[in-house]
Amino acid sequence: MRNWLFDLDNTLYPFGSGLFDQVRARIGEYMTLHCGVQTHDIESTQRRYRDQYGSSLAGLMAEDLAEPEPFLSFVHDVDYGVINPNPRLADALAKLTGRRIIFTNGSTEHAKNVLNRLGMEDLFEDIFDIARADYVPKPNPAPYERIVRDFDLDVSESVFVEDMARNLAPARALGMTTVLVTTDPNTAAAEADHVTNDLASWLRDAATALS
Repeated sequence: MRNWLFDLDNTLYPFGSGLFDQVRARIGEYMTLHCGVQTHDIESTQRRYRDQYGSSLAGLMAEDLAEPEPFLSFVHDVDYGVINPNPRLADALAKLTGRRIIFTNGSTEHAKNVLNRLGMEDLFEDIFDIARADYVPKPNPAPYERIVRDFDLDVSESVFVEDMARNLAPARALGMTTVLVTTDPNTAAAEADHVTNDLASWLRDAATALS
């Protein structure tokens, strides 16, 4: 494969780290402090935004309740110390042939902070973040089409790795090979060509056949 696209949160670091739980909590705080959402309505509002717009930020922007940059700065003000270097995964990534690109609904600053903690800051060619997607989040098809166009990707030679099955669907529809990272390797997902609970091993073993 010539192109390897990776989601960031809960994909390159363990789901159990609690980092994204911090981000989710900060989103709730922002909605309460700056958007007039009552504390008891945060969970239902976030769920509605996710289902209707794809993300909390997209929902807040659609309803003229938030500007993207202040929101992203606030919600990514978290303790990155909860994630640790992962030399095993870094080694597997370094051995991949082809381009390696981060594809995230977060900000570039957030991605760099995560990659620095993981010891992977030099392993990726670029970061396609939510700003480059014009603040349109996965799984909307638009950012997938945009990343393909911006990087001149041959979709038949591209792999997309994600922890959310619904975010794999547009990539698979375009013709990419899709990999679901999950805590349960027995998960059945129509959107995923491959499922793994150990990304380093999958990249080392299965990806050899795709390279």
